[in-house]
Amino acid sequence: MVLSPAVKVRPRLFIPKISKHSVPRALRGWLHRALALALCGPALTAIAQKTATTTTLAVTSGTTVVSSVASGTLITVTATVKAGAVPIAPGQVNFCDGSATYCTDIHLLGTAQLTSNGKAVLKFLAAPGSYSLKAVFLGTNAYAGSFSPVSSLTVTSVPAVAATTTTVAKTGDWGNYQLTATVAEVGSATPLSGSISFEDTRSGRRRDHSRRPPTPHGRAVRHPAVHETDWKRR
Repeated sequence: MVLSPAVKVRPRLFIPKISKHSVPRALRGWLHRALALALCGPALTAIAQKTATTTTLAVTSGTTVVSSVASGTLITVTATVKAGAVPIAPGQVNFCDGSATYCTDIHLLGTAQLTSNGKAVLKFLAAPGSYSLKAVFLGTNAYAGSFSPVSSLTVTSVPAVAATTTTVAKTGDWGNYQLTATVAEVGSATPLSGSISFEDTRSGRRRDHSRRPPTPHGRAVRHPAVHETDWKRR
């Protein structure tokens, strides 16, 4: 016995035709829209009903929550997305400039995917300045999008380390002498403050453990001590 091939049927949405003789012109369009809504409304409602979500944002450096960091510090922003108490995954989170209306172009700091614990993480370095940060969950077919409250972050500048020069001068004779160290900032005549330590670099051991602060002229003076005669002979 030979079976005939199956007949494919394409379903169609049927909207009854409204006669121009039975319904006034002013009501025809309204009736067509009402019929379409009655037939398609339940499907559209099912599509529109998504589970609500909440998004929170944490700004940290290492394991510490921060609102201010020094320039050059690695910053971590972590978004947590949940539906009630249930973590959401998968999904995408955008990290944005919280002061901007739209999270696009220069206002988009970066994107990250939600992991199984409902968290998305982005790490970055920021120039000195004040920032507003916000996390935006884009939503999925089952879950509605949401965004976090804005978090503020201040990045402070770090003073540059100045280059210095140190010179050592010796006065007096064997058994009765003194060492004078002069410390100056390169390109500046401003007196420096701090401590000076004199060491015997020939033996690689520190022979003098005493320290004296520089004078207002950036100088420190070492006077004879018990072991200085022995140190002089080496």
